[in-house]
Amino acid sequence: ELVKAIAKAKPPPAIKEIRDRHAGLILRHLPSGVLSLYVNLGRGKRKLICDARLIADPQSKWTLAQARTIAQRLRVQKVDGRDLSAELKAERATPTLKAYLDETYGPWVKQNRRSGEATLNRIESSFLDHYGSKKLSELTPSKLESWKARRRRDGVTSETINRDLDSLRAALSRAVKLEILAKNPLVGVERAEVDRHKRVVRALTAP
Repeated sequence: ELVKAIAKAKPPPAIKEIRDRHAGLILRHLPSGVLSLYVNLGRGKRKLICDARLIADPQSKWTLAQARTIAQRLRVQKVDGRDLSAELKAERATPTLKAYLDETYGPWVKQNRRSGEATLNRIESSFLDHYGSKKLSELTPSKLESWKARRRRDGVTSETINRDLDSLRAALSRAVKLEILAKNPLVGVERAEVDRHKRVVRALTAP
């Protein structure tokens, strides 16, 4: 209930953090409106779990119980010797989406794919406003599911959403091949459902 209340409230004038010491969770609210949930790993270290606004979204599959389970697993793994510090350092070295497109993927796709320029333009126009400053490792399935929901609310068709996701998926697959990412974050993102009946009706009624 607290997460839902904060998600509906106005953004704070300065960064605000609420800690659940028992579960090891940190709820971080920024003046920009971004609301993030982290797990506290001790000694000033933390790891992002999800966009906390998804927990307040009735259409999202995210729940606070799920976040607590993930936090508990990460804290146990740290105790068991998993080198989370090294993982965090690797994340800091990961480029932002904009830097990756400008410096790595953009030059490559324009040189090696016939429609490279159009593909790059599609990714930039669809994702840079929201995620250009995010590191590739921060492009989680939950963030992209939130993006899908926002696009639907804006009236964008499922076909267009899927084409946008396919373009980004290809770019991130390239990042995996180059060992910039360990895995493609779009693996857990489902394609937007297309209304086949509506498509048939359009075809039958077209002049």
